Amino acid sequence: MHGQRRQAHAARQDLQGQLRQEAARPPEQEDEEAGLKVFLALGALLAAAAVGLGAFGAHGLKTRFPSEMLALWQTAVHYHAWHALGLLAVGLAGFHFEGNWLKAAGWLLLAGIGLFSGSLYALALAAPRVLGIVTPVGGLAFILGWLAFALAIICARRPA
Repeated sequence: MHGQRRQAHAARQDLQGQLRQEAARPPEQEDEEAGLKVFLALGALLAAAAVGLGAFGAHGLKTRFPSEMLALWQTAVHYHAWHALGLLAVGLAGFHFEGNWLKAAGWLLLAGIGLFSGSLYALALAAPRVLGIVTPVGGLAFILGWLAFALAIICARRPA
């Protein structure tokens, strides 16, 4: 009986010590987490926007747009949605790994959504065709974002 009490007391002290260590995180670790949490928030918001824009295209534009413009819109929605999920993956990875490659991956995926999908949305809505030169830059940002994500995982350091 006395041994069980001693074990329970030791377990409580160990848990209290772990909680104190977690509570006393250095400010730079909190900054790192906050910097990666932004990708979770942006990923969730952009995923919601992709759903809304997809529904708008399917229901609001279907009768008003020619089929080639609807196809352009759908391509924008698909890339938008997939890369919003990529932002969520970057944000989640930030809880397990740290490093600049991970941040670069998030910002590149975000830039890709804005440039690639954004330019396709605009083109579908009859923006000047010259805007099409931006689309490949967004595609390159997507590719570089995924490569940066791979490097982030390969070169990963565990957070302190």
